[in-house]
Amino acid sequence: MTNHPLDDAAQFDHQRSTGSLPAQNAITNDQRERAAVNQVIDEFKRAVERHGPMRSPHEGFGVLYEEVDELWDEIKKNGSKERMLAEAKQVAAMAIRLMVDVCGEAINLPGPEQQS
Repeated sequence: MTNHPLDDAAQFDHQRSTGSLPAQNAITNDQRERAAVNQVIDEFKRAVERHGPMRSPHEGFGVLYEEVDELWDEIKKNGSKERMLAEAKQVAAMAIRLMVDVCGEAINLPGPEQQS
């Protein structure tokens, strides 16, 4: 039986918070992907709490464009990976906000047979 992805992500977060993560080169891409998704979800929640929902497609596009532009600025100046990561998380989180706040009714939810 395989673990649910969120179980693995919770284990990764626990390891990160307790300092018991394996050496950097031993971290798998799967673990990095799960950590990245968790960080984007955290950023999404912070943005919703701070700014509330996006009220229109134009607002959503403007916010997303601003974040993409900030990421592009970091890339152009050869910014640190940490700054690029922070901006990339904001881009991903704002894209999700646009999906949820503006396009929410169009999101197809999985049926009971597709949920695991």
